[in-house]
Amino acid sequence: MPMELRAKDKLLQAVLKEPVLCKFGEYDPDDYQTVDAAIDSDNEVVSAVGRIIERQSANVSDRDIYREVCNHLS
Repeated sequence: MPMELRAKDKLLQAVLKEPVLCKFGEYDPDDYQTVDAAIDSDNEVVSAVGRIIERQSANVSDRDIYREVCNHLS
């Protein structure tokens, strides 16, 4: 039975399919179907996108999201 995708998972897939981002991050967007899978990824670009979408859907402030992603990437 196919998994029901949440709105944030659909958003993730749309963002990750951006050709310029795929090339920059060197990933296959088909490898990441959910935000949870993206967050757990070893690919920093994919993980950062997943974190941004997850935190945005939880109504976290942009400032806090920025700080969290910067800390994650450093």
